[in-house]
Amino acid sequence: MIWGEPEAFYIRRFLDGVDKVVTDEMQKGRSILEENLTFVLARLLDGESTFQRILEYPLKKLNMDLDACGSGVQMSIEFETNEHKKSFESAVSHADLGIVIRRESSIFGPSYTKAIIVQSKKLYPLKDRYSLRSSYEAFDPDQFQNLKNVASKYSRDGVCYFLYNPRIDAFSEEEAKILRALESRMFCGSGWSGFPFPMWHPEFEYFIRKFWHRYPIWRCYPIGFSASGQVLPTPDQLREERNKQLSSRPGLRVLGITSIGSIVESNKTVRKTFKLEECYRYALSSDWFGSSGAVPFLPLSSFIVDLVLGCSRGSSNENIIRIAEGKEPVPPSKNEEEEEETLGLAVRHTLKITVRSTLPQMNMHFY
Repeated sequence: MIWGEPEAFYIRRFLDGVDKVVTDEMQKGRSILEENLTFVLARLLDGESTFQRILEYPLKKLNMDLDACGSGVQMSIEFETNEHKKSFESAVSHADLGIVIRRESSIFGPSYTKAIIVQSKKLYPLKDRYSLRSSYEAFDPDQFQNLKNVASKYSRDGVCYFLYNPRIDAFSEEEAKILRALESRMFCGSGWSGFPFPMWHPEFEYFIRKFWHRYPIWRCYPIGFSASGQVLPTPDQLREERNKQLSSRPGLRVLGITSIGSIVESNKTVRKTFKLEECYRYALSSDWFGSSGAVPFLPLSSFIVDLVLGCSRGSSNENIIRIAEGKEPVPPSKNEEEEEETLGLAVRHTLKITVRSTLPQMNMHFY
């Protein structure tokens, strides 16, 4: 890992702010197409864009807080639209966005590059009202099959879907209660950073923190103080914070290509759409455990933090990186028929996230 807390907290704060603006845009303009929402998302993330002024917590402030942490790292994010040849332009339809993560070499580890190819879909209201039965109506089975072929050929970890959803307040009162319960079960408190865990009762963590003074599960801490003596939130503070965060859910979510397949594929056929309730059912099951390319309906911030930390998200496959950068895969095919099949693989827009070291260069390494 590059960072732990509080660095990951600051990155999540920045991404949650971006998520909020995109979700507001979706709720206020239901006729906005997925491609336009993805463009807004990318511009909000771009550190050089005027869209940064919209954010309460912009990238500049994020980097100031990262500097203050003393970890010797900063992030830069750039957005670019890829220029394609006219013969290629009309065929670019398989993906909306490519995300390329680069970590520059530092004394703590070698440089690396990972990438994600993103297709975006948004939830459409049902009879002018959002519901758990609302569908991602613009889902295209042929487009999914093309992306699945790319994933099978190169890397399943490098292809995913961004799903744009409204907040809980856009649903009826009855369904809002169900959504809060579903989100509580997935959220599992601050110790899990939004990571969904199946069959984990929403109040179990609260009970543990309130009455049990040892909590040795991964990086969750006992009540009161950590090993370093840091004062930690009380269970009641954790519950209040969780309820506050749940009010902004679901927002932008991520499903991996394998996850989409688990929902829409049956008997070698692909359904024409899928529903919001099916995403929750999948995330709260154990179907995604150990599956390559599975992302179980994660919030944007949890997904990108995992990607930036160099964990399980993203692919280092050369062709996935090229496609995410707006380039055709290599090596080029000599067969004209196969050449036609490669058209449309390059994305139209690329988001480049670079993790740079601010430490002085010294001849010492810890890896």
